[in-house]
Amino acid sequence: MPFRLSRLTKKARFALILVAAAAIAGIVSLAAWAIMDHDNREPLVVAMVAPLSGADAGIGQAMRKGALIRVEAVNAAGGIGNRPVALKVFDDEGDATKSLDIARRLARDPTVRAVLGQHPDTIGRAAELYGNTGAPLVALLPAARMTEGAVNPWLFHLAFDRVFEARFLANYVRNVVGEATVAIVREDTEQASALADQVDKILQRFGTRLAGQWTFQAGRTSGADLEPLARQVKERMPTGAIIVLAGAVDSARAVVALRDASVRNLIAGPSELASAAFRTEIVALARGKAPEGYSHGLLMSSPILFDTANERAQRFYGQYAEQFNAVPDWAAAVGSDGMELILSGLVDQVASEGANQPNGEPRDGEALRRSIAGHNRAESAFAGTLGSWSFDDRQAAGIPVMMATYNGLNPIAALTQLQPIREAGVSNFLDEVSRGRALYVNDRFMYKTDVIYTGVQINEIRDLDPGRNEATLDLTVWFRYRGGFDPGSVLFINAQKPIELGKPYREERGASGTYVAYRVTERFSLNFTDVRHPYGSEIAGLSFRHRTLNRNNIMFVTDVLGMSLIDTDDFVEKLRATDAAEASGGAPAAKASWLSRLTEGNTEGSTLLSQLRARRVLAASPGWRLSRAWISQDIASVSTEGDPNFVGFGRPQPDFSRVDFGVVVVPDAFAARDVIPYQAFVHLAILGAVLAIFAAVMDRRDRGQFWRIQTLFLRVLSWPLLLTAISNMALDSAVAALPGSGVRMVVGFFEVLWWILPAILVNRTLERFLWTPLEIKSRRKVPDIVRRFATIIVFGFAICGIIAFVLKQPITSVLAASGIMGMVIGLAIQANIANVFSGIILNIERAFKIGDAVQITDTVKGVVVDMTWRTIRIRNAAGFIVAMPNGKVSEATVVNFSAVDRVWVKLEYHADSKHEPEFMAALLRDALRDAPGTMANAAGTQPFVRYDGMRSVDGQWLGKYNLIFWVKDYDATFSVPEKVWQSVYRTLTAKGINPSPPDLVPDGDTSAAAKALIAARPGKMTIPA
Repeated sequence: MPFRLSRLTKKARFALILVAAAAIAGIVSLAAWAIMDHDNREPLVVAMVAPLSGADAGIGQAMRKGALIRVEAVNAAGGIGNRPVALKVFDDEGDATKSLDIARRLARDPTVRAVLGQHPDTIGRAAELYGNTGAPLVALLPAARMTEGAVNPWLFHLAFDRVFEARFLANYVRNVVGEATVAIVREDTEQASALADQVDKILQRFGTRLAGQWTFQAGRTSGADLEPLARQVKERMPTGAIIVLAGAVDSARAVVALRDASVRNLIAGPSELASAAFRTEIVALARGKAPEGYSHGLLMSSPILFDTANERAQRFYGQYAEQFNAVPDWAAAVGSDGMELILSGLVDQVASEGANQPNGEPRDGEALRRSIAGHNRAESAFAGTLGSWSFDDRQAAGIPVMMATYNGLNPIAALTQLQPIREAGVSNFLDEVSRGRALYVNDRFMYKTDVIYTGVQINEIRDLDPGRNEATLDLTVWFRYRGGFDPGSVLFINAQKPIELGKPYREERGASGTYVAYRVTERFSLNFTDVRHPYGSEIAGLSFRHRTLNRNNIMFVTDVLGMSLIDTDDFVEKLRATDAAEASGGAPAAKASWLSRLTEGNTEGSTLLSQLRARRVLAASPGWRLSRAWISQDIASVSTEGDPNFVGFGRPQPDFSRVDFGVVVVPDAFAARDVIPYQAFVHLAILGAVLAIFAAVMDRRDRGQFWRIQTLFLRVLSWPLLLTAISNMALDSAVAALPGSGVRMVVGFFEVLWWILPAILVNRTLERFLWTPLEIKSRRKVPDIVRRFATIIVFGFAICGIIAFVLKQPITSVLAASGIMGMVIGLAIQANIANVFSGIILNIERAFKIGDAVQITDTVKGVVVDMTWRTIRIRNAAGFIVAMPNGKVSEATVVNFSAVDRVWVKLEYHADSKHEPEFMAALLRDALRDAPGTMANAAGTQPFVRYDGMRSVDGQWLGKYNLIFWVKDYDATFSVPEKVWQSVYRTLTAKGINPSPPDLVPDGDTSAAAKALIAARPGKMTIPA
């Protein structure tokens, strides 16, 4: 039997419609996915050449991971010009020849847009090859010395050169640490030999000669091979400093050998000692001993220290640790900044080419190069993980050298840092040197900057008021320092009123320095930093700097040890995990679980955040939860305010070291964006749109109440789904592209829609479930004024909600004005309103309908000819139309004569008493049954006559007979009784009986009509109420 849709039940047909809608939505979603799938679009290729194996594999892997974080972030946001970015990594094994061979291959690949890395000994030649194809090279590893001669416009250096670093290290050891005896332990390479010569020159400049120099084979020396060397150093260097010049792994082996030989001298080295690869090798070589014992106290240089870094670097640290379960180092930060530098340039390049240009076509490499080279001034400085920096005239990034010392396995900022003095800023350099505030380092003067270790512990956040943009913080702040630093001069930037620290509640002074701690409970402004945070969230915390001493004098550094931000056991485990992951080819990124996102929302895990949660700092602020926390150091440029220390030529800039402790708090409520990715919102929007279209198409024809309910169901399902998806996608786009005011406008627009949409659905529900059924039941149209009145009420509530919850304005005055207006209008039309609502009730109860015979009160009796929402119209027996207000009708007793199948009628007849009652009753019964129109009742009872005794009529005693019968309807009660009287007349006359007593007949009128009238007059007709 062929399938026929008409044979299915309504529910089955509706189920098929839902299946069809889901199928169409699925097809459209697949098409959208294909369009959005960046993997199917030609990617923008960036190549990285780095040592992923060999002695420097740890550094190469860290660079790769740092770059990968930036690539994944860009691709997650939709790519560049709707095209994904592909990072292609090539392993040169730390070999210059292999690195150059890779460069030749990449130069022939037209898809490569830019290159990161390259072996330091090949960057000059590689840059020429890449430049010929329009691909910039961003060198990440320190070169032995910057290329001399003409500057290659396609080559950019992101690391200071090794000669500069070695000379800086020698200056620091000799003039800051004050070591008069220095020895060198180095690998037996040409580069290490050249660096040792530079160290020797710096020492000789200050009257110091090398106490000794020891070499070992690079990459092929074990701990046992280094034992004789370590014993010699122990014998010849009872005091003084030892500078180690080697790769990260070899430096670790040398340090372990020296410590195992009980060499307790200060050991210093370049940035290789600050790498995660160095620490990983230390842990591997510890062989059951505490690895911290080998690294503690080491001194080294580094382009970044995370305890002195800004918020961006702190965020990168958390992302790296969460994604790779590893500890980031300067190599990871350099890889991150190098990739971000290229990505920002790719935006300009793609814009100049057009987003759909294939990789094989000629590309605008000059646009990319110009974008990268444009970061050559302070105004266009690049703000990245390494801080804010710009390229110099040789296209080398001006990243300062930071000095660090190991506390256990954790590198922290040394107590003294060297900051370059700008020639245009200070004129009397020698005066600064004589005052002990500056040193002459690497042919330039540098400030000696004192480091202040700073810690903050927030104990409680209460009275959080986003409306007033403030909250009360109960916190502890402490400082560890040497010298004459005055904590009382600290300025809390976002405090609502000036804070005087007063007397510390804890204070310790000793040879190692001073420690002071203060308790503070004050109101602080929210959102005090420029850090972008999710819409709806707030940033609580504090920001402070010194009131008068700028960054040249002091630098605040996060006390990561005092704040317990470093767990040594966890630190060691992560180092071991890093080593294991690199040995196995790299571990996949760790992703937050769906359950975690559902219960905690999108949060950024960190030790600091865990501490705040453990202390329940938001216990006094219900309705909020912690999302992210950080503490960072940054540079704040402030107004001189006329301070003579900063005004005029030869004066330093008013740039201050600033500490920010930020806590991002978000409303403690479920948010779809916390658990649903952006791509899923696209598919939900498609599903909602398809269901809404199906509902609109189904409503084009009225198919009955069942389908009205189903289309309403589709709208109730699809509209909120569609609005949820579109609003979240719009919010994501607004946050990425618009300023805060623009984002607030977008959010406000959708918040208004969330009030309007339910109002529309409620209004449609009233139409489907109240007005339409009422019209069907009453068979008349509900007045437009009633519909509009209900619509005004529904949308009035929505408008009040918008005013109160979207615009955040009080609605008391609105409600008061609305109440007064409503009262005035209500008093003016209260009778009409009562009639309208009475009409609704009458139509719902259906006590009678048009065509029914009714009696209302004792005076109005007739047939209902019309029912409006204000009146009931009745035609009485005389043919007049009586209009009664619905309010009166609803309060009156109504008799509906048409509510029964047949109408009962009783006629009274008075006959001469001389007739036998039984005989007369039989005659009248025969007459009654012969009369046309008389009927039996519904139960089958035939018309009958009942003798009702004797009655005195006009002084004469007559017999009373009740003639009882039924007629079909109320109208018949007027016509059938006449026929009954005529039948009575005929029947009595035929039997020779006078129908009425003789003396009751008017004189001279003996007509049949007169006699019938006389016969009826003494009786009456009754219709039961």
